[in-house]
Amino acid sequence: MKKLLSFVLCVCMVLSQFTFLAFAQDNGPEPTNVAPYATVEVSSTYNAYTPVSSINDSAVSSGSTKWSPSTAQKDPALTGVKPWFTLSFEDVQKVHEVILILALPYTEKCDVKFEALVDEAFVEIGKTSYQSSPNYSEISKAKEVKVKLTEAVETTQIKVTFSNYTDWDPPSVHECMVMATSEISSLLPSGDPIDTTNHTNIALEAIPSVFSNYYDYSKAPYLNDNIIDGQINSYMFWRPQTPDRDPSVAGTDPWFKFKFKDYKEISKITVLIELSYSEECVVKFEALIQGEWIPLGIEKFSESPLYKDYNNVREVTLELPCGVTTKQIKASVSGYIVWDPPMISECIVMGADGKAPEFDVPEGAYMTKNAVLSGTASASSSDANRHPALGNDDDIFTRWTAKEKTNNQWYQVDFDKEYTIGEVGMNLSAIKLVADSNENPVNEVYKYTVKIEIKVNGKWETAYQGEVSTSEGSGAIFKQSLKPAKKVSAIKVTYLNTNGVAAMLPELFANISDGTKCMCIGSSVTQEQKLSAAAGNIACFGTPYASSVFTFSDISDVKYITDGKTGDKDYIWIPATPACPTYCGVVLDKVRNVDSVVLYFNDAFGIDDDGKNHVSTFDVQYKNSKGEYVTVTSASSYDSKYGKAIISLSFDAVTTDDIRVVFKTNGGTFPYLKELEVYSHNEDKTVVIPYPQFDGLLTSKRIPNVTTEFKGYTVAKRPERFSVLKKVPMNSAPVTDPKASGWTGHK
Repeated sequence: MKKLLSFVLCVCMVLSQFTFLAFAQDNGPEPTNVAPYATVEVSSTYNAYTPVSSINDSAVSSGSTKWSPSTAQKDPALTGVKPWFTLSFEDVQKVHEVILILALPYTEKCDVKFEALVDEAFVEIGKTSYQSSPNYSEISKAKEVKVKLTEAVETTQIKVTFSNYTDWDPPSVHECMVMATSEISSLLPSGDPIDTTNHTNIALEAIPSVFSNYYDYSKAPYLNDNIIDGQINSYMFWRPQTPDRDPSVAGTDPWFKFKFKDYKEISKITVLIELSYSEECVVKFEALIQGEWIPLGIEKFSESPLYKDYNNVREVTLELPCGVTTKQIKASVSGYIVWDPPMISECIVMGADGKAPEFDVPEGAYMTKNAVLSGTASASSSDANRHPALGNDDDIFTRWTAKEKTNNQWYQVDFDKEYTIGEVGMNLSAIKLVADSNENPVNEVYKYTVKIEIKVNGKWETAYQGEVSTSEGSGAIFKQSLKPAKKVSAIKVTYLNTNGVAAMLPELFANISDGTKCMCIGSSVTQEQKLSAAAGNIACFGTPYASSVFTFSDISDVKYITDGKTGDKDYIWIPATPACPTYCGVVLDKVRNVDSVVLYFNDAFGIDDDGKNHVSTFDVQYKNSKGEYVTVTSASSYDSKYGKAIISLSFDAVTTDDIRVVFKTNGGTFPYLKELEVYSHNEDKTVVIPYPQFDGLLTSKRIPNVTTEFKGYTVAKRPERFSVLKKVPMNSAPVTDPKASGWTGHK
């Protein structure tokens, strides 16, 4: 995190209109604003137009975003409560000054107390008053309320509390800035700027993805379709969803990403943005470097030049004079009126072919403090589809469950190496375990008596013994500090008493306390894919492809044919046109002996208004060693015997890594396919576990040896490249020696 902040703050300084505490170079680095990279929590929020994100979104101008606490008039439970907010950092920051841009619409006074978290307790670092602070010129009645520290304080959290204002007129915080220093040098390379003469728009070759869509006509492909002139106001743009239309997006800044096939050296990023009613918008740019999203800089819509002759469209541009080499970039937007999200017509990324970084971190990998995510899980027993890997997958919606409802069941994770652990615990988030009389899921609280042990110098030590229970929210998280921190190689939970229910664990954690991190090879693989793979479907972790895709509907994408979802309402692949022949297929993770496929067509997409099925005919083909596609069987998309279109086909085994379905006729409408399953019955049964412990599974601790239901199975990982880390030069690589930076990834 320190490297991340240092990188950000040397590239981009925002809010330069404020006078910050100056430091001579011989006294150390100059303090910079680290607030934009903090996690914000608040006591309450006045309404949807005063979101929490306004506190540190770097948007400060007339009409900008602001946060206000709720009042006792709106919520009697707040009577007597002094409103507050906190800024939490992943690592310790050396804070020199805290600045608020604060306004009170009608009253003239408000007291402000500043605190810092030191040794697990909040310590007051200053008090001041809105009444006596200097005005901030750009916002009427706004003032700079700040506290300067004569001696910097090292902390992971800043807290600000308000008091002594008129109850019905809560303060409005336009921005909070935390000025801090870091001893970590910049991640950007020194030297002359890169030559951008021959750089071209490489966004055209990238794969875009987005956080959410405002409506069906707002699509990710418009971000890099290279259609700029005339597309403004013609609905060919991407626009994020709003919380009033979809509450699930509340609290997250909308983003879009570009993913390149190879590493690219990027020198400039330009985003064309239009706002209907808002006057302000902030764009934060990031790059994926060594498994972490590294902020590159922040730019404002309001300060950017207009794009050509369009009235409201501006070119929001980030220049990177020293360049950055990456496979993925990300841009997130904030600071606009909540109900008026920006319309982004195009993103232009200027770059050239880059070089792989010093450590070629597997795609989807990230650095984490939770050492459990680096390890290999095992258990005394496991229920069906509740195997040990689900207890350390960084996903609270999956869980390990013991097979028997007996005491003394255990769950264990062996780390990939020793880590300095300062805290252990369990996330026992309440899961919808039972249903009421109307089949609605409800939470059921389970209580366990557990013993948590850690392995230190090869011997088990008890870190905690007592009662824990499932719950909701923060109450579901049990934590136990280790004082002092210890070098730990494994962690184990024994369920001494389960009170008549099965032992269950959504997530285990052991947090590293010395500032280093371990590498978690994350996965975008769904739970449905994991379960389908455990049943023998080898298509789940292949790469799907198609001759074309119908792009004007969110329900259509070729990725859906291997997502493991086969329900009536699950999405499908549809080609761009009804014309046949057309095809879709999957490239498997390796060459296999394939002898059967199952195709799912069972939903309303194949049924006309008259209730009749549209029947498509198709061939199943495989690619042989000469690169030729050969038909092994043929069928149609409707099973008249069973009345539902789930087509299971077997054939003589073929050796291949590529299976496709070629549609020959379409029954008068678009052909479609919901799911393509591929099986190899003359191979050993395979359980594919696409979880952080890819390398660890292929050791003596592999799953078949520790859980009875997987005996006789082999373990596969997806794909081979996830376990390969190359060492090659990269101009934006932060280190040349992995040990010097605390790098703890697999080598």
